[in-house]
Amino acid sequence: IVTARQCVLVGSAVVIRGEEFAPYTNSTFSIGIATVLYAFCYYPSALLGLLGLLVWFGFLFVLPKLCIGLTEFVITVYLYEFRSICIHLALLGVLFTYETPSLLLPLGLFLVLFWFFPRIVGAIIGSFLAWLLWPPLRRLRADFAAVLVHPYGTGEPPEKVKDGESAVSHVLAACDHYEALNSYRGASPKELKASYKRMALLLHPDKNHAEDAAVAFKRMNDAWDVVGDVMRRAEYDAEADSAAGEEGDGENDADVGSGTMRKASQEGPPGLKKRRARAGPRRR
Repeated sequence: IVTARQCVLVGSAVVIRGEEFAPYTNSTFSIGIATVLYAFCYYPSALLGLLGLLVWFGFLFVLPKLCIGLTEFVITVYLYEFRSICIHLALLGVLFTYETPSLLLPLGLFLVLFWFFPRIVGAIIGSFLAWLLWPPLRRLRADFAAVLVHPYGTGEPPEKVKDGESAVSHVLAACDHYEALNSYRGASPKELKASYKRMALLLHPDKNHAEDAAVAFKRMNDAWDVVGDVMRRAEYDAEADSAAGEEGDGENDADVGSGTMRKASQEGPPGLKKRRARAGPRRR
């Protein structure tokens, strides 16, 4: 908690030592800061109210219509709580049903019931909203539970590489970092580490005398440097997903493009006018 004495001391220090920060500020700025601190020391409520008013003016300058509407709603709700809510509901209903007069009667009935039985109508509306929101909330809960159980995705572990020669060929033919480690994308960090240790034993140049063992060992280490770190693994998975999405879009564009080219080839080159075949000479 900042006491009044601390505010006064800080303000005095800003005024006295303002010259030491000449490259970054000047005496006018220091006096202004000191004045604000003195005002906050003796009149904190007034200073906070002035700050809120300045924020409101800035909001009014950026979004005038929205600011005026929200200000009017807050003031009327503060002064006339229940009446203001009913009035604003009526105005919104008239605004949305202006082009469909057939909805004015149900709207009027709803407002009358809400005026005389607010709790019952509110309970009915709440139950209806809960009924609408329950399926997506249930689906969201299931997705969240699936993420908690399988945070890195799902999948089946591949078949284990058995010897050094097959490990070298497997790593050199790998399409991604997970395949280079003889693992899969949904593997946990513990499973990835176990796969890395196993592949390192099979590919180490001291134990594997194949010609490309050193290259495969370096490739496997590069893969582990990426997927072994949590942040780098998340970035790698995100890049892989975005690349897969772009490839899908490219295939769709290619299909559309091939259809367009097919249609153009049937219709002929652009700018060619279609001519009707001339009728031949009539035979007598």
